[in-house]
Amino acid sequence: MATDDGLPCWRDPKRRQNVSDDQNQLRRLGEMSADQRFEHFLETVNEEGELFILCDDDGFVLVRSDNEECIPVWPDSDSAAAWATDEWEGCEPMGIDLDSWLDRWGPGLEGDKLNIVVHPMGENEVVVSTPAELSAALQGVEADEDDDED
Repeated sequence: MATDDGLPCWRDPKRRQNVSDDQNQLRRLGEMSADQRFEHFLETVNEEGELFILCDDDGFVLVRSDNEECIPVWPDSDSAAAWATDEWEGCEPMGIDLDSWLDRWGPGLEGDKLNIVVHPMGENEVVVSTPAELSAALQGVEADEDDDED
């Protein structure tokens, strides 16, 4: 595979820099707390308009957290792909546009009684959210907000 200027990708200094930048970004994300990754997730998804899950031929990846089935989500394909190891090695990141998440995925997962693991990185702690809570956070509103306030 060659770059625009005809160099093989591995010889292109710009491509090597991008790979190094991606690795540094993943390292920095891995050093963040669960709450910091959650905030990063919200900012990135709102800015880019897309979030990512892992899928294979059988469907999307589910994990267990506190004896509940959850779907992990990431703000970018690189973070999702970095998590596709061991039993999920054959999985690929799949992007879901924010509107589809809010209109279809969130309500569907809520109906299926699945929770969301937000931006897992290795064995680090994570934020676990209901689909309604995550959708509300992505929209910048409180999930438990009472409309009857005076």
